[in-house]
Amino acid sequence: MKALANYRGAVDIVPFVGSHQIPPQGRPPKHAAGPVQIDSDIWIGPLGDLKKSVIEASVPPGENWHVHRTYRCQYALWRTDPPTKPVNGIWWDSDQRLHRCIQQLRLVRPTTLAYQYACRLAFDSSGKRVIRPAGVVGQGALAYLSAGYPDGVQDRDIVQLRKLLHAFKAAELPNRVKNALWMHEHVAWTRLMNIRWPLVVTALEALIHTIDRGRSRILGSTEQFCQRLEKLQDLIKECLWSADDLSAIYDLRSSFAHGRGGEVDALNGEPLRLYEVAQCGLATILRSCILKQAVADIFRTDSSIRTALHF
Repeated sequence: MKALANYRGAVDIVPFVGSHQIPPQGRPPKHAAGPVQIDSDIWIGPLGDLKKSVIEASVPPGENWHVHRTYRCQYALWRTDPPTKPVNGIWWDSDQRLHRCIQQLRLVRPTTLAYQYACRLAFDSSGKRVIRPAGVVGQGALAYLSAGYPDGVQDRDIVQLRKLLHAFKAAELPNRVKNALWMHEHVAWTRLMNIRWPLVVTALEALIHTIDRGRSRILGSTEQFCQRLEKLQDLIKECLWSADDLSAIYDLRSSFAHGRGGEVDALNGEPLRLYEVAQCGLATILRSCILKQAVADIFRTDSSIRTALHF
């Protein structure tokens, strides 16, 4: 594909309207200059001359009113020839192909890519271009980062994303992993740290927490969280966190959950570092579950968790 503006089929589009941050001595990614294929029907690249039309079509104009629009959009994610038959009343991305792509992209790099300006571009029988807004409001319309993460998709992220998309088999994943995946995506949809922090910890607990009533040895929630997650990094062969990190992460989770945490929309210093350790660790575990069946199987049952993690 040379340019999206020259394509004459139907396309579902998700514009990236964040600020792409280029690392020091770095350079813009390839998809800022031209389309890059992620999968058979999924691309990332600039909208070119379509940028202004897509943004204007996706914002309600009001009546007798000038709407101030920002046309910042360095690139977009799009899917060619999407399904045209609605599923349960949903016509845009009805098979959730783009949703899964963005969900797995966030496992590689947190990003503000979201659905506020999502739309379908197509052509009617007379050849006239039609841009139909997806109409996403509320959850999913916007996405946020913690203060420490740079925004924007890098070239190396595309390589990892392709591997995840090719390996992903939702039906074969344990329910614990599916729940944690949903929570990881939901975290991106709020900027409030008193929601983000407990939700990240809950996603981690969804993976390793078991019901131990009636057993000779009972681990409390804090012990399960700290001991099992410390052991887990040995199995996935990734250094995620220290024992002290896990203890502090769980303590701060309780502080936020009980209304005693810090600012609800900002973190800095050691709390910010600990949050990023927790979120990055969660993403690493979920990537491993998608890529390696043996890791996913750890979370199949309470028994498999106890056996694999020795607690």
